Amino acid sequence: FGFDLVMEPMYSTTWAEAARDTVTARGVTIRKGGHTVDNQFRFSNSLVRFGFEHMAPPTDSATHFGVQFGLGVYSIRYRLGQTDQVRDSSRVQRERWMEWTPSLGFKLRSSAGFEIRYAVSMTCGAGGACTPCLLGCGDNVTIAVPTSGGVIAAPTAALRFNGGRVTTQRLTISLRFR
Repeated sequence: FGFDLVMEPMYSTTWAEAARDTVTARGVTIRKGGHTVDNQFRFSNSLVRFGFEHMAPPTDSATHFGVQFGLGVYSIRYRLGQTDQVRDSSRVQRERWMEWTPSLGFKLRSSAGFEIRYAVSMTCGAGGACTPCLLGCGDNVTIAVPTSGGVIAAPTAALRFNGGRVTTQRLTISLRFR
């Protein structure tokens, strides 16, 4: 039996600086280099995973067979507080969703010094169907490469996450050398 609890708090503050003296909506001048936008990000994610394995007693050939079950639940929570000094406005945006990952695995361990493991897991996002899809189904996904890195940029509109599913299969063969 195994159990994990992971807490992922993170805080970040970013801002934009005026390239030149800028007059705000209230008529106040922000000097070159002053903050025009202030962002405060708060991420409070948490992950709970648990699982168990049962190994059958060895047969006369000393071969073991086992089965594994697991479940992971990931809670994602984002908060953005943004103040626009130029437009004299502010907003708070909250985003949250949960993902869950059921998993199933099999293990065969031989006294001859090898072990074969197979595991399948399915991560199901918010609103995503979580029905088995073991072979030959799914969509092609393209991930955009960021043009700049190291900075958390604030969104300019509401974020939307339409959900989805990711199926992962692993086959592991281990050999013992003496």
